[in-house]
Amino acid sequence: MKVLIPVEECTTKRLSPHFGRAGGFIVVGIRNNDTIMVKCMENPRGHGIPAGQYFAGLVDAVLLPEQGGIGFKALDFLRRNNVKIFIVGALNADEAIRKFLNGEATEYIGQGCRGSGAEDCHHYRVN
Repeated sequence: MKVLIPVEECTTKRLSPHFGRAGGFIVVGIRNNDTIMVKCMENPRGHGIPAGQYFAGLVDAVLLPEQGGIGFKALDFLRRNNVKIFIVGALNADEAIRKFLNGEATEYIGQGCRGSGAEDCHHYRVN
C-alpha cells in the first residue's frame, strides 16, 4: 500500500492545510503494517499538473490534517481511482503515519472545497 501525505515542505514534514497547495508530498510505502519506503517530492502543480490528477493512479490512500481542505476536483480524481481519503489528528507526517497504522484515522466522505473561502473547506465530514 502507498500512502500520500501533503506537507508544507519536505524538510519539516509539517502537514499542509490544503492538499492542492502543499509544498510537497510524502509517499510512504507500507507492508505488513510497517513502513518500507518514504519519499518526498515537490508538488507537481509547479509543473502544470494538478496534484489530485498526478497521484490518482499512484497511491492507495491520502492522509489529511483535521483542519484542512481538499478541492473537489482533486477529490474526484482520487476517488475515481479508488484512492481512500483519511483525516488524521496529527501535525507532521511521522505522527500521521503512526496514527494511520494504529487505526486512528477516519475516512473522509465529504465533497471537498468548491473554491477559496468555501465553508466546507476546513470542516470535514467523516464516517
